[in-house]
Amino acid sequence: MFTRCAFFSLLLGLAIMTSFARAQSFLAWRELPPGPYAVGFSTATVEDLTRTLRAPTDFFGRPRPGYGRRPIHIAVWQPAESATSGLAMTYGDYLPLLAWDTGPEAEGAAARAVAELQYIQTVTPQAGSPDQPSIDRLMGERVWARRDAKPAPGKFPVLVYAPGMGYPAFDNSVLFEYLASHGYIVVAAPSTGPDAGRMPWNAFGLEAQTRDLEFLAGYVQSLPQADSERIGTAGFSWGGLSSVLFALRHARVRTVISLDGTLREEQSLAVARTFPHFRPKRLRVPLLVFTAAPDVANPESSDESFLDQALYAEMTRAVVPGMEHHDFGSMSSLLRRCSRDGIARDWSAATAGYEAVCALTLEFLDTHLRDMGAAEPGSEIANVCTVSTRKAEQAPPTPEDFLEVLDRNGLPAATELVRTAAKSHPDVATSFEGAIIQAGYAFLGTGRIADAIAILALCVEILPESVNASDSLGEAYLAAGELDKAETSYLDAKSKLERMTGLSAETKAMYVASADRALAAIAKKRQK
Repeated sequence: MFTRCAFFSLLLGLAIMTSFARAQSFLAWRELPPGPYAVGFSTATVEDLTRTLRAPTDFFGRPRPGYGRRPIHIAVWQPAESATSGLAMTYGDYLPLLAWDTGPEAEGAAARAVAELQYIQTVTPQAGSPDQPSIDRLMGERVWARRDAKPAPGKFPVLVYAPGMGYPAFDNSVLFEYLASHGYIVVAAPSTGPDAGRMPWNAFGLEAQTRDLEFLAGYVQSLPQADSERIGTAGFSWGGLSSVLFALRHARVRTVISLDGTLREEQSLAVARTFPHFRPKRLRVPLLVFTAAPDVANPESSDESFLDQALYAEMTRAVVPGMEHHDFGSMSSLLRRCSRDGIARDWSAATAGYEAVCALTLEFLDTHLRDMGAAEPGSEIANVCTVSTRKAEQAPPTPEDFLEVLDRNGLPAATELVRTAAKSHPDVATSFEGAIIQAGYAFLGTGRIADAIAILALCVEILPESVNASDSLGEAYLAAGELDKAETSYLDAKSKLERMTGLSAETKAMYVASADRALAAIAKKRQK
């Protein structure tokens, strides 16, 4: 049963605790059951050689000292061999990661003070005026992770995480430590913009964070303990949108989790739709969507269009009453609890909600990354969240599927695949045009004229208004010496051209001239 105790009755009310007990806590969420592993934490800075921060010279042509490759500051939480390996950490030991916006981790008392101020300023607009004694106590609180602890032996699934807009890599460290204790590796990088500075709310920012996630997916290939074929992704707020785009662009991703992400926010969706991969029907992996209850949710976060259209992805929805948007990230939640207004607030519902989020996330990952089989949410989750699941519809084959079946199973099987898809999903028929015509010309190039005719005739069958299909079929008939059929196909192409709208007069004239040349060649052959 998840406890409803408030944060300060747990964190601040226990003034005298043994160091062991403090080390065993997940801060405010002490009812989270840890897994069998200790937790190690490590960092690394790696340059992305495919990206640069800025132009080598400034507006006046002067050399720019900051010119260089994009640094990716990586934080890793992973199962550790023992609870005594490595260095014990407090929550304050995460703060130097805030300095990653401008350089390496900060060191020393002065740098730590700057990092603490930056931490407060990061979330203050949502948290309100901080209570300094509460902040001090939070900074000294032990966390589960231990710095540079020896990794546990074995292979573990990976979660690639996207923080909220402008947030550091540790923005959900409680969730990360919890998952690592249960046998997951979590990797994250700070949310920084294209110039490694402030994250902008536009397509450039979304592209920057998505490419960072792609870089992290490559980085985990180098971790000996990482099972790089079992990768999931998750993100909070703006990071929830980046994680979905990442999953749509990266075939290794097997599951996606949105922690009250902007996947339902109209302005953010408008930005995401500028990316060709961001199409709901392209999503084919299980999706877990956490949202706040409607009475406290952002009114702008009500656009269900992407989720409604993602029909080929199994989708689990979890509505969590008692949690506001910034309660879905442990960093922002902790700081709000340390505000002057937050001290007097009853946090029991938000505490229980976050514990349920962690538990359901673990169940979801166990199901889809560890293949443990679907399970009904436990009573602890059911008592806190409203959880529903929509099964995935059978997705139609793609052009890539057609080409693979053609190569591995032969022309009859590929033909049947496309014909069936065109009947069951008429809206996808046009997507096969390029692949079918490509295959037809490949057959022509290798002398398989009959196969070329068969497959291009299929294209005309499923796309009766395609000029390209009729023109290509005419070429195949011409290669076979079937002049009458070739002539019919070219005349058909010209007829379709006359009915087409949207083509400029110049483009249409070019296609007509091409067909006329072919018809003239047919007439010349007949004269012989």
